[in-house]
Amino acid sequence: MGSVPVEQLISAGQQPSGSLAARHIVGRDEILGRLEDFVAPTTGHGRPVILIADAGLGKSRLLQHAAARARANGLWVLQGRAIDGDAAEGLRSLREALGRVDLEAGCQPGDRLWVAWQSALRALDASSGSPTALAEELIRFLRAASRRTSLVLVLDDLQWADPDELAVLGYLIDNREAHGTRLLLSARADAMPPALARLVDRRVATTWPLPPLPPAAVRTLVGDVLGVDAVDHDLMAFVVDRAGGSPFAVEELLSGLIRSGVLVADGTTWRVDGPRLQTVAPPTVAASLHRRLAALSPNARAVVHAAAVLGHEFDWELIGPVTSLDAPRVATALREAADAGVIVESDGALRFRHALTRDEVVRTMLTPERRSLARAALEVVRSASDGSDAHHDLMLTLAEDADDLATWHSVLLRSGVAAANGGDLGAAVRRLDVLVSRTPAHAVDAATVAAAAAVLSEVHGRRGDRSAADDAARRALASSPDAATTRRVREAMVRAAIASGDLDAAEVELQPLVDAPSDARNPHTAVLEALIRLGRGDLPGAVDRARDVADDAAAPDRIRCEAFDILGRASRTYDIAEGTRWFERALDTATNAHDPHASAGALHELGTIDLLDNLRVDRLEAARAQALTIGDPHTIAHADFHLAEAYAARSESLLARRAADRAIDVAARIGSPVLAWAWLTTARTYAHDRDDPAMDEAIARARAAAGPAPEPLAIEAGVAGRVNALRALFGTDRVQALAHLDTAATLLADLPGHHFPHWGLWALLRAVHAPLTDADRARVRGSAGAGTRANRALLATADAVDAGRRGERDRAQRDFAAAELDMRGYDSIDWLIHLTRWIVSPDARRDGWGEPVAWAQEGVRWFSEHHQEPLATSCRQTLRQLGAPVPRRGRGSSQVPAPLHEMGVTSREVDVLVLIALRLSNSDIANRLVLSPRTVERHVSSLLSKTGTSGRRDLALLAERHGLA
Repeated sequence: MGSVPVEQLISAGQQPSGSLAARHIVGRDEILGRLEDFVAPTTGHGRPVILIADAGLGKSRLLQHAAARARANGLWVLQGRAIDGDAAEGLRSLREALGRVDLEAGCQPGDRLWVAWQSALRALDASSGSPTALAEELIRFLRAASRRTSLVLVLDDLQWADPDELAVLGYLIDNREAHGTRLLLSARADAMPPALARLVDRRVATTWPLPPLPPAAVRTLVGDVLGVDAVDHDLMAFVVDRAGGSPFAVEELLSGLIRSGVLVADGTTWRVDGPRLQTVAPPTVAASLHRRLAALSPNARAVVHAAAVLGHEFDWELIGPVTSLDAPRVATALREAADAGVIVESDGALRFRHALTRDEVVRTMLTPERRSLARAALEVVRSASDGSDAHHDLMLTLAEDADDLATWHSVLLRSGVAAANGGDLGAAVRRLDVLVSRTPAHAVDAATVAAAAAVLSEVHGRRGDRSAADDAARRALASSPDAATTRRVREAMVRAAIASGDLDAAEVELQPLVDAPSDARNPHTAVLEALIRLGRGDLPGAVDRARDVADDAAAPDRIRCEAFDILGRASRTYDIAEGTRWFERALDTATNAHDPHASAGALHELGTIDLLDNLRVDRLEAARAQALTIGDPHTIAHADFHLAEAYAARSESLLARRAADRAIDVAARIGSPVLAWAWLTTARTYAHDRDDPAMDEAIARARAAAGPAPEPLAIEAGVAGRVNALRALFGTDRVQALAHLDTAATLLADLPGHHFPHWGLWALLRAVHAPLTDADRARVRGSAGAGTRANRALLATADAVDAGRRGERDRAQRDFAAAELDMRGYDSIDWLIHLTRWIVSPDARRDGWGEPVAWAQEGVRWFSEHHQEPLATSCRQTLRQLGAPVPRRGRGSSQVPAPLHEMGVTSREVDVLVLIALRLSNSDIANRLVLSPRTVERHVSSLLSKTGTSGRRDLALLAERHGLA
């Protein structure tokens, strides 16, 4: 789903205080495309366009965007807006449009255009005169201006235009050939003035209806307004259900949640604070509703009040029992409320026009009124409850409004347990935490607190938040629960300790459970044992315990999913295909069980397969989005870390650091061992960028964040092999790179089962230094991660070097070509291909295989474009030694603006960006720059990734903002 930025259209000063606004226009791809064509430089004036929409659907923002695009295309824009109210001056939109004309570059006082402009302004100011005469004056001005450039007249909110204004517009439309100005108009569908409706009926203008946004677009818009990738499941459902597809309603609902203190900024994310979502309407909405309510009859107001207590979308058949009114009176009152625009009917159901309307009705009631209605409604709903989430939510709201704490606590516990069982961990925490931590001890039954604390400890254990899990567990154990509850709480403590990387503590906590007589073949204990063994690198032991659970059809689906994940994690280290099969089985099981938490975990693990095998990030992004939705920080931190690893492996440093920063933020909050590894990935990105001070600082932070043994040893191996070795290579020091990799290999000897991504690089550098021994090959092939694409391809490259050294040139060429083809199975891996060629080039020259001249020439271009000047210089030196032509520095002809340079955009990418802004296709750009379409496609993909834009339209706007178009 595409979008275009709107931040340049609405300044902060125009936004109401404390409100949120969308950053982009979302879900309007078709209409945006039409508007783009309408204001294109080469488009003729054509038929006038009238954008028709209900209030709040975004027509004004679309007109603002069209006006901005027209100006960017070099058109003159005359822009005005009619306003509501008796005090509005006549011809208001036309006055504003002509009063804003900027003729600085087009004319001087006294010339023909200036005279025509002044004459039109005088005609507008005249207190009397026919609309036809005024229209003729406007036509003279528009005709004079159109000789200089194309014009667009943009008039908004014409439902409020006065009759004379509409008469003038009708004349301009009928005589558009006389002035050649494009007319772009808008009006509300529910308040179309008769004069404008007649123009539509005559078909002298094209109408573009603007429908409500579909739910998928609303979900995208919520993330855009909040500036996040995904949001809490309950929050999303609340907004989608109440917004009615209106962008304005989305913005106001979220703003209202913030005003009411329910939606709270939490670092780079948003947190729902408390179990109940409620909003505060803005003053304009409240004032309009108060006027409508005051005009209703007493019965209609009573019915509206009862309906509001029952929710945004309500069951009208419950209103009679709640209000003691008979069915005919209820029906009459509902008809009156509908005529007043307070409620509407949609697909056979009645609801308030907007959720904000309903919330404001509730807010206007006195406490005794609201409490009395809520108590009556609670009894009615209790007798009709079907146990669904919707009824839980309604009963929770009614119990709170009725001040029925016993019912409120009971329903809150049930809904929290239901959320936990359904995998919605964030909702479970919000609901249960109210009972455990936020309600005074004297106000809630001790048994309810203990039950809530027991479930809450499990939820926090699954979320990987050890501190919170331990706190809840202590509350639960303090009440001396039964044996089954005690066991569940202690299992939660074990799980949280494992998630934090404290395997010793996890083992101590687990041992009493293992020794218990009732533990025979307990799948929960078996999975925990398997996780501990996996963490210690005991892969056979982990597989043994997990397989027992995987084969146990009676085990809970969630526990079996964990067993499948463990088997996949153990298998992928040596056999990616087998690991994939286990993860797919976990995902299928989780999907069939409707468990979003297990699904997010399985998606994440499948994303790690992509990280190892192709560097695609779609499944990691999907896992992260789902984890964000259900409130699972453990999976969020791991997904962000692996996204950082993927982007770092693609040499996309900025994106890698963004993902690593997110992982660091979440990991620090929950005490996850991901913290140290995310800092290490950050260091790796600075190694790619040859930023030594930043690299050293990130290394220091990684060391400081390392948890219990053996993590410090693993971090040191990573510093040597993942960071320092690469830094040496980007500094053209093969010998030092091998020394760092030798250090890593020595440390890894004490870390069985630890995945290391650079065994193949170690083998290649050893082969360049001296013939690779059989022991070296055996060590690489027997190491964790040997089967990954990079390690496999680089070991094959090492074999090519050895074959060349033995004089087997054909075999060297075949092995090298096969290795490079294998490596190209990764997305965006050009940096490693060019680096590998640079590593083997001296051996290839010496032994007479490969294409060292072509490699060096391509290396000069690629390394120069990507700011790897030491390697580019080395390639130039090689070419000079061989007497071969040296390419000019860089292939692009464009200067890179500083902000784009900071994003890593190259000169050649700026060449492409400039042509995108000219609306050229990839094939046209390829012809212009003498490139292949595939190369252009890669440049476009790289631009989208580096700049964080979502399409060619966004790139064109970016080019304009930086003065490139």
